Amino acid sequence: MLIEISGKETEIPDGSSIEQLIRIKDAADNIVVVLNDVIIEQAQWENTALNANDRVELIQFVAGG
Repeated sequence: MLIEISGKETEIPDGSSIEQLIRIKDAADNIVVVLNDVIIEQAQWENTALNANDRVELIQFVAGG
């Protein structure tokens, strides 16, 4: 199915959860996931299913100085 990740259309397996998407994208655990303009808590990643045409933002914070 097609979803939008950070503004780019991306094909992922049907029935994928946010947790599975993060593994597919090899993203770090210290990210914030925004699904259709709603922040999804990390505790909900495994149980939050993605649907075709969803919009996902993976935001990683970087410490600086």
